[in-house]
Amino acid sequence: MFHIIFSLLIFSLAYHTQELATSSQLLKTFPFILLYAGKDTLKGKWFQKQKDPIFGNELKNLIKNNKVDVKPKVTQVIDHEVQFKDNTRRTFTSIIWATGFVPYYDWMAIEGVTSDDEKPIHNRGITNIKGLYFIGLPWQYQRGSALICGVSLDANYLIPVIISNISKA
Repeated sequence: MFHIIFSLLIFSLAYHTQELATSSQLLKTFPFILLYAGKDTLKGKWFQKQKDPIFGNELKNLIKNNKVDVKPKVTQVIDHEVQFKDNTRRTFTSIIWATGFVPYYDWMAIEGVTSDDEKPIHNRGITNIKGLYFIGLPWQYQRGSALICGVSLDANYLIPVIISNISKA
């Protein structure tokens, strides 16, 4: 049994920017060993120049079955309170910025979150802002970081960090 010990907002532009594709045959034949090529390895440097494949339709099904609360565009974040385009607001204990297929950070007016070239400043998804994390970034830690079938390595690293930080709050 799971107990909800905190409220969590996960931003994902993937569903809104590109239809999620299903490819079970590709999933069966995809060379999974390549998912874990480190970002600084020879394979990793080559792969960083390639486009990422798209897998799965789970999000579409969750939305269809009302298991995910879809909100309009975020217009403002102050501390842990998020305001949406429809002027509704909600407070979250933790925020994970999962950009999906099109990184977009213009709305994030938080000093020190992005670099001069508009890329998130983080170490394996952990930012210098308390309660703000990234997951699913291209090459966040390894080749599979931005892929549905490879992001679990990053999630398994990040979730205990988030829980530990919540416990300290």
